[in-house]
Order: sequence, then C-alpha cells, then structure tokens
Amino acid sequence: MGRKRQLQFGAINITMPAPHRPERYIELFHRAGELDKVVKLKGDWVGKLGTLRDDKDADGSAIIRGEFYKYIELDSTRDWFNVLKGKPADERELDQISIPEHLKPHFQYVPFVFFSKGHRLVMIIRDKEDVISAAQAVTILRGIFASSELVAIFGKIDLVIEPSRDTLEKILGMPRLRTLEIVVTPPNPDDFEEFERDLFDDMASQRASSYQLTLQEEEGEGLAPSDKVRKLARVAQSNGKVSGVGGARGKTTRLSTTEHPLIEKAHYDPDVEIRANVLLVKAREILQQIRN
Repeated sequence: MGRKRQLQFGAINITMPAPHRPERYIELFHRAGELDKVVKLKGDWVGKLGTLRDDKDADGSAIIRGEFYKYIELDSTRDWFNVLKGKPADERELDQISIPEHLKPHFQYVPFVFFSKGHRLVMIIRDKEDVISAAQAVTILRGIFASSELVAIFGKIDLVIEPSRDTLEKILGMPRLRTLEIVVTPPNPDDFEEFERDLFDDMASQRASSYQLTLQEEEGEGLAPSDKVRKLARVAQSNGKVSGVGGARGKTTRLSTTEHPLIEKAHYDPDVEIRANVLLVKAREILQQIRN
C-alpha cells in the first residue's frame, strides 16, 4: 500500500430563477459544456469546464460528474527573454519557437460532482499540484453561465461559495456585536423549511432580487439578534453573505462568510482508491453538513 495523499474539498451553491426543477440544472450544465467556453482567470491562467457525465445518486436523483480544467494561455506576441544571453530574444530566435496552438502548458484539472437535488457542487480544490480553488471555479462557471445563449433560457444564475460552517456562529457570537449585515439572494424554495419558503415567496411577490438587513447596536449595548434574524442569517450564508463587526472600541474585528470558504480534507490511497469515488463519498458528507 502506497503513501496516502491528502485531498481538499470546497462547495458551491448554484441557484436559478423559477422553475427550479432538478432537470433544468442538469440541462444548464449540458448546455454550458456544449459552449466549450474558455474563461480568463488571473494573469495568463484560463479555465473551462471539462468532461461531463450523467450519473445517479444513491436515492436515484440526477447528478453530474465533471471536471474543471485550468492552464496557461501563452500570448506569443509578447516579448520573450533569452536567459542564456541575458537579454530579449531577437527575431531569429523567435522564429525558432514553434508551439502548436492546441497544446497548452501547466495543465491542471480537478473533479467535481453536482447534485441536482439541492443544487450544490462539491469539488476537489487541491490534490498535490492540481489546484483549482472554489473561487476560480465560480469565476469559470459565472463566465460561462453569463453567456447570452444560457441567460436567454435560464436567466441569471447565482453562485455562492459555501462558507466554513462555524463562521456564522463566530459572527453571531462575537463579543459586543456592533454591526450585523445580512444580504440574501432568492433561495430555491424546494429544499428548505417553511421559513425559507416564506422568505422566497415574500421576495418573489415584491419582485426583489435581494434582501438586505443591517442592524446597528445601541451605543455600548451590543446586538442581541432574534431567532428570526438568526434564521435569516442561516439562509444568507449559502444564499448571499453575512458579516459582522464586534469587539471593544479600538479593537474591533470584522468577519464575513465570504472570506472563510468551507474547506474539508480527506486522505486516500491512489493505489487502491479512485479519486472520483472518494470525492462522491466526501461530497455526500459535506451536503449533510450543509443541511444541518
């Protein structure tokens, strides 16, 4: 048995306007894959959706197993440097460069699984040299989902990186919570409790694209969020954001769910285990954690 490798995982909540049928999410991914769109990341890096494969979860609901790709898009028109001569390459040297357009350097890829029931995507974000963060995955998906062909069919797609599950409790439990800001984008009402359904219906009836609540302490008192506000914050951590400022004057701390993404870890032996299967098992654990 070889040495076990550590995997790191992240998760993304993906929501679309009504109707919220699971098959529409599956269609969204298939149409997105067909576009074969390359999205610019930071620097010379670009990313795209890789292979997509339909599958079924243990309860029979539809899932998609897929991959994110990342590589460097070289700009051959920019200057090249000759490290042997210690100066820019001349025209003769540039003429010797021949890299086929279809070959891309520094290729990395990670698998993901998308659950149509619950509309969550769980992905490996790090496996040795293969690193694609949840934020990079959101950039890739947002760039693809914003394509006019998809917007015309599905409308605006919202993506929220699932935060570390203890971040919200840290915000609400801050000593002398001075300010609490909650921003909610419409949650899908099909997999939530009565409070979330009522919130969605209320926002829909007012044609609201977001719901914002800001609470400011009475001087020196500190906030005491009600049960209703706590429930609203719970929805917002996966459908928007929650931030808070607390602490004594001059020693205040600011926390936000957007700055502390969920990162889970697991180890596996590549000699006896398949990475994609390890992902699926861990993804189910993460979904359960999110629902709780």
